[in-house]
Amino acid sequence: MLDGSARLRFAPRGANGQGKLARQFSEAQDWSQSGFAIKLQLVGFDISRGGVSKIENHIAVVNDKKVLYLAETLKVPLQDLFLAMQEAC
Repeated sequence: MLDGSARLRFAPRGANGQGKLARQFSEAQDWSQSGFAIKLQLVGFDISRGGVSKIENHIAVVNDKKVLYLAETLKVPLQDLFLAMQEAC
């Protein structure tokens, strides 16, 4: 199991490409940011609603470990999230 204690780092706007994709997938599931945070917590990612907001708004860095949590929670192929990251750069 992944260690969910990794903290979010702040980054320049546009630093994570997964934020937009995470928002699209969570909205398609009709999840609020709080609901999305709870689902991430259930897979081991220690995150709050505010942390989800920072990811969705491209404020926080999404490292490789966090991408695994997002992919598992959103039920999307991991490569889709990495492609989103490459497109953002």
